[in-house]
Amino acid sequence: MDTRIVTTDADFDALAPAWLALEEADPGLLPQLTHAYVAAWVHERDDARLHVAVAEDHGELVGVLPLVVTERRAGPVRWNDLGFVTEGDIRDAVVDARRVAASSTVKSLLVAALEAADDVQRLLLRYLPADSPLTHHLLKSGEYNAAVRPLVEMPKVNLDRFAGFAQYRRGVPRSSLTSLNKLRRELGLTVTETTPVDAALYDELVALHRREKDELVQQGRRERRSLFEDPRRAAAYRALVVDQPHATAFTARTAAGELVFHELAWRRGRRVWAWNTAYNPDLAAYRPSRARIGVLEDLFARGDTDTYDLGAGRYPWKFELTSAFSLAYECSVWRGDSALVRMLRRLRP
Repeated sequence: MDTRIVTTDADFDALAPAWLALEEADPGLLPQLTHAYVAAWVHERDDARLHVAVAEDHGELVGVLPLVVTERRAGPVRWNDLGFVTEGDIRDAVVDARRVAASSTVKSLLVAALEAADDVQRLLLRYLPADSPLTHHLLKSGEYNAAVRPLVEMPKVNLDRFAGFAQYRRGVPRSSLTSLNKLRRELGLTVTETTPVDAALYDELVALHRREKDELVQQGRRERRSLFEDPRRAAAYRALVVDQPHATAFTARTAAGELVFHELAWRRGRRVWAWNTAYNPDLAAYRPSRARIGVLEDLFARGDTDTYDLGAGRYPWKFELTSAFSLAYECSVWRGDSALVRMLRRLRP
């Protein structure tokens, strides 16, 4: 197996044909690991330096570890982190296990990335999936095991474990079902999934997300942010969602067409990954987020989804909907024994 480091946008774009062939051969590949998803973050990164490790077997692409080197600072102290170029709840290496064992590929990718990162003081890999070969490699390594820690819960509804919605709803709190029924009875609520998402719908959903944030800030929730306020993130997500095959939107509207609730998600195969949600603050008394139960009811009726991932976060409402969850992990390792690293280990253990 041969490895190399890609440091320019042009060389990254040149990986597209082989990467797309890998996607076609692997229907289980996560949307967050497709070339289009990673490319959006590569092209919309700030001043981070591209550092993508590539593994090839006899000239055939078998793995990609999409990283960047980012300068960090704390007061007068500066250091470089090596971490994922992508954002989102899932960040991982791309591996084609048909030709080479996944364990061998991720090991080679990580070794190559670190050997070529002489000016990096910390390896910081966040939102690693529990079932990732990369996570497994780190956990079984004497060098990295102690540095791998659970980061956040990832609740999910496994629809394929229920005979139908009637069985699923028995585990949902009665108050949640009552709120959904009230939304339907008094507002004429209807739920729709839209794929692809056109520019007009996307702009409407972004506006609702920002409006909800503004309302919560006025109520004293000053920690609230909208990811669409950051120009770089806004550009990346727009490129990933508008008219793209793996993006979908679940919306709930009143009989008059007023937007009550939305959930933006990625869909590939029979799995959905929610990543952004918002509700109409004017209708907060109706508990509009309970419309998500209507989304699940619709998915059960259509029979086209096995798993609905609710996104990262330990929120009570997620565990009202499911008892199933996985964990995302992070690996944080200070590298070397320079005076700077020894100080950083003390300041930021």
